Amino acid sequence: MKQILYERLVRYIVENQNGFYRVAYGYTGNKDDALDAVQNAVCKALEAYEGLKKADAVRNRRRNPQA
Repeated sequence: MKQILYERLVRYIVENQNGFYRVAYGYTGNKDDALDAVQNAVCKALEAYEGLKKADAVRNRRRNPQA
């Protein structure tokens, strides 16, 4: 189950990396800072993936950031 969650998270990150960068660039206004922010967020997500209880949580998190 954990391997499936990890693979799903990695796929989600890869599929949405351009969007993550655009949001980060909008906040930072700087290419290098935006890349650093995305890299830090991706590292934190990959380190914490085991805390996910359901595979659907990967997709649902982006839809409802308040959850």
